[in-house]
Amino acid sequence: VLYMRVLLSKGQFPQVDISMTGDITSVPATIPTTTLLRAGISPAQVLTLLQSADNLIPEGETVDAEVLTLKQVNQNFQLLLRLVLANGSLTNLQVTSSVPFTPGSLLQVAQASHNELTLTLQQINSALKNSMTSIDTQQLPVGTLLQGKVMTSQVIAQAVNQLATQNPGAATPTYRSIVMLLNTALAGSSLTIESPQPLTVGSLLSAQVQGNQALNFVALPGRFDQLAVAQQLAAQQNRQGSLDNLINALQNLQSANSTGASPASNSGISAPLQAAISQLL
Repeated sequence: VLYMRVLLSKGQFPQVDISMTGDITSVPATIPTTTLLRAGISPAQVLTLLQSADNLIPEGETVDAEVLTLKQVNQNFQLLLRLVLANGSLTNLQVTSSVPFTPGSLLQVAQASHNELTLTLQQINSALKNSMTSIDTQQLPVGTLLQGKVMTSQVIAQAVNQLATQNPGAATPTYRSIVMLLNTALAGSSLTIESPQPLTVGSLLSAQVQGNQALNFVALPGRFDQLAVAQQLAAQQNRQGSLDNLINALQNLQSANSTGASPASNSGISAPLQAAISQLL
């Protein structure tokens, strides 16, 4: 049993400024160009295109972007963005970021170069609030069982600094993770949590709500996660068809055969088949 707490006692994400970019990730996704550094752009504000694109966004303009997917790669993040261009067309772009923007986050981006997009600090603060930092116990009462998938896991930079100034044997690092909820009415929402142990990215977890700032996560080594089993059964049922439909079809055949059809009629049901249907039903 692993006890964890939801991030922040007041349920608010810390505001991001240039001096706090180390709290977002310990390793920047890219080193910004000299021009961006001179302009006062922090690493957290830079999104690097995996494939360069010229004249995507007119100079001095911004376009709306929605985060579709999030994937952690080491201590950086790959995002799939959907941009609404000035002419109204949509285009999807893959970028790397030092900030774990969750799916559904809305951004406004500008193009700084053929391979870099930028966004404002206000945009970062707003997007980070897309991930819940406390639990609404009206929606998820104490005792509610949650299923979630770990999307990110990082050592908090502040904890790293504390380890450097304290006895490493006595200090315990703190890990920050984003977990995507897969059940309840909040399925699809993300939750930011802190824990004394790292969570494996991509793993499925079960957790019980202990309060608005506390979860009791239960690891399930050596046996299938209940959610994974349910998903497999649902997929198998979809492949095999509905059992209810099969039973209804057999009952209809039996009913049609018992409405006075003679052996010479064209019912198409032999005596052995009739007996088999009766046995099944």
